[in-house]
Amino acid sequence: MMHKRRNRSAFTLTEILVVIAIIGILAALASWGVFAMIGNRQRSNTEATIRTLNKMLQTRWGAVIKDADGEAPSPQVQALAGGPSLDPTGKRAKVIWRKVRLAEAFPMAYNEMNPLNGNSIYNLYIGPGRGKGYFTKYREITKGSGYPVTPAATESAACLLMALKTQISDVNIEDQLGYAIADTDGDGIKEFVDGFGKPLAFTRFPTGGAVQAANPANAGSANAKYADPIDNTGMLLNNNWYNFGAPTYPLRTTFEAQFHPIRDASGNAFYTVPAIVSAGKDGNFGTATDNLFSFQLRGE
Repeated sequence: MMHKRRNRSAFTLTEILVVIAIIGILAALASWGVFAMIGNRQRSNTEATIRTLNKMLQTRWGAVIKDADGEAPSPQVQALAGGPSLDPTGKRAKVIWRKVRLAEAFPMAYNEMNPLNGNSIYNLYIGPGRGKGYFTKYREITKGSGYPVTPAATESAACLLMALKTQISDVNIEDQLGYAIADTDGDGIKEFVDGFGKPLAFTRFPTGGAVQAANPANAGSANAKYADPIDNTGMLLNNNWYNFGAPTYPLRTTFEAQFHPIRDASGNAFYTVPAIVSAGKDGNFGTATDNLFSFQLRGE
């Protein structure tokens, strides 16, 4: 006995819409997973880049300090420290000289290399004939920049790349970190970038709200863990020098303006290790919670 095959009717509109909805949900879930994976990878790459750069920076940072400790501070720095009356042992001048040499070795803006900038750290505190050879190379690299008085957002990352490439001769940084180097602003000078393709930021002696937010415990007495490793005896926290009425020495105001507020109104020292910072996914440094600071990645 033969049975007739019943032909199934076509999908109904409702069934088609249900299938489309399911496909849409699956696609959304897949896309979310892909974007989350990409975001995690970008953040991981950023952390890896900052860790590598921080190791390089700390090595050279320590070498510059050691070199400075073997030198006599310039006459300008000795005057800035207060001379024999306020700095009879010369220890304060030594601390200031460390900071001056670090500023020379690790500039943050092109205008710091401008030979015509009479207010630059180099011209004010080092003087003719006492500059390091790498500073001359910095000037060669940046001389076509026009030395903008107001630094662009890319300058500190470009200066850090320039400093490490010039001072670390036994490592090809472009080979090792080529994925984290780009000329994002088209000025002909490359800079370090994070995993999101945005320029990193470099600060020699960071202070202020963003750093406080990154590590609320970073302020304390002169002996605090994160006070000032360059001035571990608190020579620049002495009220008889730092807060001695109106500035007696003409270079003091310039020093304070160019370096950092060494202490707050209560006399607390600031956390002043150098910082390499990523603005995170949103590209906003500000007070964004996704910012990545080098000192957050050291396990301290």
